[in-house]
Amino acid sequence: MEFKFRSFLSNESGATAIEYGILAALIATAMSFIFGDSGIFINALNDKFDETHQIIRSCGTDKPGVSCFTVEK
Repeated sequence: MEFKFRSFLSNESGATAIEYGILAALIATAMSFIFGDSGIFINALNDKFDETHQIIRSCGTDKPGVSCFTVEK
C-alpha cells in the first residue's frame, strides 16, 4: 500500500496536460482581447477606415491640405 501511495505522489504524467490547458486558456483570453469586438486591433483598423472614408468624402471639396491624387505622409 505504501508503494502505491509513493508512486501516486511521484507520478507527474497529468501535470503536462494541465499546464498545456492553462497555456491554451491564456492564449485564448489574450486573443479575445486583441481581436474581439472592442479589441485593440479592431479599434485601430476601424480608425484607419474612418480616416480613409473622411479623405475620400472630402475629395473635390477644395479643402486645404486635401488632395485626391497624392498621398500625404
